[in-house]
Amino acid sequence: MNTMNINGFPSGLVKLWEKEGCLNFAIALERLTGWLLHIDWLHEGTSPDDNIKEDQMFFLRAYVADNGDGIFDVRGITDIKQFAETIIYPIAESVFTKNRSLGQVGVATRFYDEEKMKTLRISRKIEEKKIVKAMQTITQNSSFLNTIPVRQKPLIPAYKAATFTYGRCQAYAQALEDIVGIQATALIALEFKPMFAGTSCGQGGYLHSLCLHDDGIGEDSWGMQSVDLIAERFGLVKYRLDVEEHKETIENVRRNTPELYREAYQEAKRLIKEYR
Repeated sequence: MNTMNINGFPSGLVKLWEKEGCLNFAIALERLTGWLLHIDWLHEGTSPDDNIKEDQMFFLRAYVADNGDGIFDVRGITDIKQFAETIIYPIAESVFTKNRSLGQVGVATRFYDEEKMKTLRISRKIEEKKIVKAMQTITQNSSFLNTIPVRQKPLIPAYKAATFTYGRCQAYAQALEDIVGIQATALIALEFKPMFAGTSCGQGGYLHSLCLHDDGIGEDSWGMQSVDLIAERFGLVKYRLDVEEHKETIENVRRNTPELYREAYQEAKRLIKEYR
Protein backbone atom coordinates (compact mmCIF):
# COMPACT_ATOMS: atom_id res chain seq x y z
CA MET A 1 0.00 0.00 0.00
CA ASN A 2 1.29 3.47 -0.93
CA THR A 3 1.56 5.51 2.28
CA MET A 4 3.68 8.33 0.86
CA ASN A 5 2.70 11.73 2.23
CA ILE A 6 1.80 14.70 0.02
CA ASN A 7 2.01 17.89 2.09
CA GLY A 8 1.44 15.78 5.18
CA PHE A 9 -1.60 13.95 3.75
CA PRO A 10 -1.52 10.23 2.83
CA SER A 11 -1.26 9.88 -0.96
CA GLY A 12 -4.29 7.58 -1.08
CA LEU A 13 -6.42 10.24 0.59
CA VAL A 14 -5.11 12.91 -1.76
CA LYS A 15 -6.10 10.77 -4.75
CA LEU A 16 -9.58 10.34 -3.28
CA TRP A 17 -9.98 14.09 -2.80
CA GLU A 18 -8.76 14.71 -6.34
CA LYS A 19 -11.21 12.15 -7.71
CA GLU A 20 -13.90 14.37 -6.16
CA GLY A 21 -12.40 17.42 -7.85
CA CYS A 22 -11.19 18.55 -4.41
CA LEU A 23 -14.69 19.92 -3.72
CA ASN A 24 -15.05 18.48 -0.22
CA PHE A 25 -11.43 19.31 0.64
CA ALA A 26 -11.82 22.91 -0.57
CA ILE A 27 -15.01 23.53 1.40
CA ALA A 28 -13.37 22.06 4.51
CA LEU A 29 -10.33 24.31 4.07
CA GLU A 30 -12.53 27.37 3.46
CA ARG A 31 -14.41 26.71 6.71
CA LEU A 32 -11.15 26.45 8.63
CA THR A 33 -9.38 29.47 7.14
CA GLY A 34 -12.11 31.85 6.02
CA TRP A 35 -10.44 32.30 2.63
CA LEU A 36 -12.20 32.18 -0.74
CA LEU A 37 -13.59 29.16 -2.60
CA HIS A 38 -12.71 28.97 -6.29
CA ILE A 39 -13.50 26.69 -9.21
CA ASP A 40 -11.64 26.66 -12.51
CA TRP A 41 -13.67 25.76 -15.60
CA LEU A 42 -12.83 24.90 -19.20
CA HIS A 43 -14.95 26.80 -21.70
CA GLU A 44 -15.13 27.04 -25.46
CA GLY A 45 -13.61 30.23 -26.85
CA THR A 46 -10.46 32.07 -25.81
CA SER A 47 -12.17 35.06 -24.16
CA PRO A 48 -14.29 33.99 -21.19
CA ASP A 49 -17.69 35.65 -20.92
CA ASP A 50 -18.88 36.30 -17.37
CA ASN A 51 -22.36 35.38 -18.55
CA ILE A 52 -21.43 31.83 -19.52
CA LYS A 53 -23.35 29.50 -17.23
CA GLU A 54 -21.48 26.82 -15.35
CA ASP A 55 -23.51 24.04 -16.97
CA GLN A 56 -22.08 25.18 -20.31
CA MET A 57 -18.50 24.68 -19.10
CA PHE A 58 -16.39 21.75 -17.93
CA PHE A 59 -15.47 21.53 -14.24
CA LEU A 60 -11.73 21.30 -13.63
CA ARG A 61 -10.92 21.72 -9.92
CA ALA A 62 -11.99 23.41 -6.71
CA TYR A 63 -9.49 25.13 -4.42
CA VAL A 64 -9.07 27.94 -1.90
CA ALA A 65 -7.24 31.20 -2.54
CA ASP A 66 -6.39 34.35 -0.61
CA ASN A 67 -7.03 37.93 -1.74
CA GLY A 68 -3.78 38.05 -3.71
CA ASP A 69 -2.07 35.32 -5.73
CA GLY A 70 -1.84 32.67 -3.00
CA ILE A 71 -3.40 29.28 -3.78
CA PHE A 72 -4.15 26.66 -1.11
CA ASP A 73 -4.57 23.20 -2.58
CA VAL A 74 -4.14 19.64 -1.40
CA ARG A 75 -1.03 19.45 -3.60
CA GLY A 76 0.54 22.45 -1.94
CA ILE A 77 0.55 26.14 -1.16
CA THR A 78 1.71 28.09 -4.17
CA ASP A 79 0.99 31.08 -6.41
CA ILE A 80 -1.42 31.40 -9.33
CA LYS A 81 1.17 30.89 -12.05
CA GLN A 82 2.67 27.71 -10.63
CA PHE A 83 -0.74 26.30 -9.72
CA ALA A 84 -2.05 26.88 -13.24
CA GLU A 85 0.99 25.34 -14.89
CA THR A 86 1.31 22.26 -12.66
CA ILE A 87 -2.32 21.50 -11.76
CA ILE A 88 -4.95 23.29 -13.87
CA TYR A 89 -3.45 23.12 -17.36
CA PRO A 90 -2.80 19.35 -17.26
CA ILE A 91 -6.39 18.76 -16.08
CA ALA A 92 -7.70 21.11 -18.77
CA GLU A 93 -5.67 19.25 -21.43
CA SER A 94 -7.12 15.94 -20.29
CA VAL A 95 -10.70 17.28 -20.42
CA PHE A 96 -10.06 18.80 -23.85
CA THR A 97 -8.70 15.49 -25.15
CA LYS A 98 -11.94 13.77 -24.09
CA ASN A 99 -14.07 16.41 -25.83
CA ARG A 100 -12.57 16.70 -29.30
CA SER A 101 -15.63 18.51 -30.68
CA LEU A 102 -14.46 21.64 -28.88
CA GLY A 103 -12.69 24.32 -30.85
CA GLN A 104 -10.41 26.81 -29.15
CA VAL A 105 -10.78 26.75 -25.38
CA GLY A 106 -9.84 28.79 -22.34
CA VAL A 107 -9.94 28.52 -18.56
CA ALA A 108 -12.31 30.61 -16.45
CA THR A 109 -11.82 31.16 -12.73
CA ARG A 110 -14.85 31.95 -10.58
CA PHE A 111 -15.30 32.37 -6.85
CA TYR A 112 -18.24 31.21 -4.73
CA ASP A 113 -19.62 30.95 -1.27
CA GLU A 114 -20.35 27.46 0.01
CA GLU A 115 -24.11 27.61 -0.54
CA LYS A 116 -23.74 28.73 -4.15
CA MET A 117 -21.18 26.02 -4.81
CA LYS A 118 -23.63 23.40 -3.58
CA THR A 119 -26.18 24.48 -6.21
CA LEU A 120 -23.82 23.92 -9.15
CA ARG A 121 -24.46 21.00 -11.46
CA ILE A 122 -21.21 19.12 -11.01
CA SER A 123 -20.81 15.38 -11.51
CA ARG A 124 -18.74 15.15 -8.33
CA LYS A 125 -20.71 15.09 -5.09
CA ILE A 126 -20.40 17.48 -2.17
CA GLU A 127 -21.04 15.51 1.01
CA GLU A 128 -21.18 16.94 4.52
CA LYS A 129 -19.66 13.83 6.11
CA LYS A 130 -16.66 14.06 3.79
CA ILE A 131 -16.30 17.78 4.51
CA VAL A 132 -16.27 17.19 8.25
CA LYS A 133 -13.77 14.34 7.85
CA ALA A 134 -11.55 16.54 5.70
CA MET A 135 -11.71 19.30 8.33
CA GLN A 136 -10.53 16.84 10.98
CA THR A 137 -7.70 15.62 8.76
CA ILE A 138 -6.57 19.15 7.85
CA THR A 139 -6.66 20.26 11.49
CA GLN A 140 -4.38 17.37 12.43
CA ASN A 141 -1.90 18.44 9.72
CA SER A 142 -0.66 21.56 11.49
CA SER A 143 2.40 21.94 9.26
CA PHE A 144 0.04 22.49 6.31
CA LEU A 145 -2.66 24.53 8.04
CA ASN A 146 -0.27 26.85 9.88
CA THR A 147 1.44 27.80 6.63
CA ILE A 148 -1.75 29.43 5.34
CA PRO A 149 -1.83 33.16 6.23
CA VAL A 150 -4.46 34.35 8.68
CA ARG A 151 -7.08 36.76 7.37
CA GLN A 152 -7.04 40.33 8.66
CA LYS A 153 -9.94 41.60 10.75
CA PRO A 154 -12.75 42.55 10.41
CA LEU A 155 -13.68 39.17 8.93
CA ILE A 156 -16.36 39.89 6.37
CA PRO A 157 -17.28 36.62 4.60
CA ALA A 158 -14.70 36.06 1.89
CA TYR A 159 -17.24 35.85 -0.92
CA LYS A 160 -18.65 39.25 0.05
CA ALA A 161 -15.19 40.71 0.52
CA ALA A 162 -14.24 39.57 -2.97
CA THR A 163 -17.30 41.16 -4.57
CA PHE A 164 -16.18 44.50 -3.12
CA THR A 165 -12.60 44.15 -4.38
CA TYR A 166 -13.23 44.93 -8.04
CA GLY A 167 -15.87 47.34 -9.29
CA ARG A 168 -17.64 47.91 -5.98
CA CYS A 169 -14.70 49.00 -3.84
CA GLN A 170 -15.71 52.67 -4.17
CA ALA A 171 -19.05 52.02 -2.47
CA TYR A 172 -17.41 50.05 0.35
CA ALA A 173 -14.75 52.71 1.00
CA GLN A 174 -17.37 55.47 1.00
CA ALA A 175 -19.64 53.54 3.37
CA LEU A 176 -16.67 52.92 5.68
CA GLU A 177 -15.82 56.63 5.67
CA ASP A 178 -19.43 57.59 6.36
CA ILE A 179 -19.91 55.12 9.21
CA VAL A 180 -16.48 55.03 10.88
CA GLY A 181 -15.11 58.44 9.90
CA ILE A 182 -11.84 57.32 8.33
CA GLN A 183 -10.71 58.95 5.08
CA ALA A 184 -11.56 57.22 1.81
CA THR A 185 -8.90 57.52 -0.87
CA ALA A 186 -8.02 56.18 -4.29
CA LEU A 187 -5.09 53.88 -5.01
CA ILE A 188 -3.42 55.10 -8.19
CA ALA A 189 -1.23 52.65 -10.10
CA LEU A 190 2.16 53.94 -11.22
CA GLU A 191 4.09 50.72 -11.92
CA PHE A 192 3.16 47.04 -11.98
CA LYS A 193 5.09 43.82 -11.58
CA PRO A 194 5.93 42.35 -15.01
CA MET A 195 3.30 39.57 -14.80
CA PHE A 196 0.52 42.14 -14.23
CA ALA A 197 1.54 44.59 -16.95
CA GLY A 198 -0.76 44.44 -19.95
CA THR A 199 -3.57 42.68 -18.09
CA SER A 200 -6.96 44.28 -17.45
CA CYS A 201 -5.72 45.04 -13.95
CA GLY A 202 -2.41 46.46 -15.10
CA GLN A 203 -3.48 49.49 -17.12
CA GLY A 204 -2.32 52.20 -14.72
CA GLY A 205 -4.28 55.13 -13.27
CA TYR A 206 -7.14 54.65 -10.82
CA LEU A 207 -7.19 51.10 -9.49
CA HIS A 208 -8.94 50.77 -6.13
CA SER A 209 -10.60 52.66 -3.28
CA LEU A 210 -9.75 52.08 0.36
CA CYS A 211 -9.78 53.94 3.66
CA LEU A 212 -6.77 55.27 5.51
CA HIS A 213 -6.46 55.26 9.31
CA ASP A 214 -4.58 58.01 11.15
CA ASP A 215 -1.66 55.64 11.75
CA GLY A 216 -1.33 54.96 8.02
CA ILE A 217 -2.96 51.53 8.05
CA GLY A 218 -5.30 50.87 5.13
CA GLU A 219 -8.69 49.19 5.27
CA ASP A 220 -11.00 47.78 2.62
CA SER A 221 -13.39 44.84 2.44
CA TRP A 222 -10.51 42.44 3.24
CA GLY A 223 -9.79 44.13 6.56
CA MET A 224 -6.98 46.24 7.97
CA GLN A 225 -3.39 45.96 6.74
CA SER A 226 -0.62 48.14 5.42
CA VAL A 227 -1.28 50.04 2.21
CA ASP A 228 1.83 48.39 0.75
CA LEU A 229 0.23 44.98 1.19
CA ILE A 230 -3.04 46.16 -0.33
CA ALA A 231 -1.10 47.54 -3.31
CA GLU A 232 0.86 44.28 -3.60
CA ARG A 233 -2.45 42.42 -3.92
CA PHE A 234 -2.97 44.21 -7.24
CA GLY A 235 0.59 43.62 -8.43
CA LEU A 236 1.76 47.18 -7.80
CA VAL A 237 5.39 48.16 -7.44
CA LYS A 238 4.75 51.90 -7.24
CA TYR A 239 1.56 53.78 -6.38
CA ARG A 240 0.17 56.95 -4.87
CA LEU A 241 -2.96 57.79 -2.86
CA ASP A 242 -5.38 60.45 -4.01
CA VAL A 243 -8.45 61.52 -2.02
CA GLU A 244 -9.80 63.74 -4.79
CA GLU A 245 -9.57 60.92 -7.32
CA HIS A 246 -11.77 58.77 -5.08
CA LYS A 247 -14.33 61.57 -4.83
CA GLU A 248 -14.38 62.00 -8.61
CA THR A 249 -14.76 58.25 -9.12
CA ILE A 250 -17.67 58.11 -6.67
CA GLU A 251 -19.43 60.93 -8.49
CA ASN A 252 -18.95 59.20 -11.83
CA VAL A 253 -20.35 55.93 -10.51
CA ARG A 254 -23.31 57.67 -8.88
CA ARG A 255 -24.08 59.50 -12.10
CA ASN A 256 -23.59 56.61 -14.54
CA THR A 257 -24.99 53.66 -12.54
CA PRO A 258 -27.04 55.14 -9.68
CA GLU A 259 -29.08 52.02 -8.89
CA LEU A 260 -26.05 49.72 -8.87
CA TYR A 261 -24.15 52.14 -6.65
CA ARG A 262 -27.06 52.50 -4.25
CA GLU A 263 -27.38 48.71 -3.96
CA ALA A 264 -23.64 48.27 -3.38
CA TYR A 265 -23.51 51.11 -0.85
CA GLN A 266 -26.39 49.72 1.22
CA GLU A 267 -24.88 46.23 1.17
CA ALA A 268 -21.51 47.65 2.26
CA LYS A 269 -23.16 49.50 5.15
CA ARG A 270 -24.87 46.29 6.25
CA LEU A 271 -21.65 44.31 6.20
CA ILE A 272 -19.68 46.98 8.05
CA LYS A 273 -22.30 47.26 10.80
CA GLU A 274 -22.57 43.46 11.15
CA TYR A 275 -18.93 42.44 11.05
CA ARG A 276 -16.83 45.44 12.02
